[in-house]
Amino acid sequence: MTRGKKSDQRDEPDDGVAMPGANQRATAGKPGGKFEELREMKKSFLQYETTRFKREECRLRNMEQPFSRIQEQVSLIKEKDDSKGSTGTNSDAEAAQILAENRRLMREQKEKEEQLRLQREEEEKLRKEEEMRLAEEAHLIRLQEEKKLAEEKKIKDEEDALLAEEERVKMAEKIRQERERVMQQNQQERRERKNQIPKRKKGKLPSEFTPPP
Repeated sequence: MTRGKKSDQRDEPDDGVAMPGANQRATAGKPGGKFEELREMKKSFLQYETTRFKREECRLRNMEQPFSRIQEQVSLIKEKDDSKGSTGTNSDAEAAQILAENRRLMREQKEKEEQLRLQREEEEKLRKEEEMRLAEEAHLIRLQEEKKLAEEKKIKDEEDALLAEEERVKMAEKIRQERERVMQQNQQERRERKNQIPKRKKGKLPSEFTPPP
């Protein structure tokens, strides 16, 4: 295995991070196995993280740290691989170590996502409870206001009814007094006319005199 073939394998497109040991496997004509699984998991991991970062960039910025750690580890192993020259190959232990690190990072990611989900659910629960509490308070305040307005309206209606009754009584009394005054006046006029008739009979009345009715 020559360094020229090794360089050609490194020029192949990858997912953005050179995987240690991939060139030796490709040169040896033995794709698959742990390195192939590692590459696929790495690609899936990066794609999944990219999507997650677009949705929750602010809340998952700390996820960049695991990427830095694994990239540092990959760089160290790559430097170690380069120092071996054409005679060195990556061991299965190194590949297993990287694979285990990837799995650990994915497990940590899932745990963080679960924590975030539980936190969002708790926040949503508290928000709904607060909304319900505020709505209940608003409902009670509205009921109190309606009760107060109803009591004020009842008092005003009673006052208006009392004033109307007083006005009716005053008007009825005024009418009664007016009728009584008219009756007294009529009676007085009749008495005066009766008193005038005997006086006229005693005196000399002209023949054409006609007593009033």
